[in-house]
Amino acid sequence: MADNEVSFRLRVVTEFLVKEEIPAADIRHRLQRVYGDVFMGTSSDGRWLRHFKDANTSIQDQPRSGRPRPASTEPNKKRFNGIIKTDV
Repeated sequence: MADNEVSFRLRVVTEFLVKEEIPAADIRHRLQRVYGDVFMGTSSDGRWLRHFKDANTSIQDQPRSGRPRPASTEPNKKRFNGIIKTDV
């Protein structure tokens, strides 16, 4: 299963369990038991638990300051290809 798909599923299940008023520790335990090694880290888990407890319903990860920008842009690709061609 792709990381994005697992992240999406974890968020959906987390939202559901928060709405069921399951305690945070139980949610973490249940998700870790089901998803094992691909379970999100404690900081991400806590962020999503707070997100849903605050009655937010979006399961999409919102852009935040400090998040790295993608390096794979058209200008970067052209520059990279130019460097490779001149290095031959």
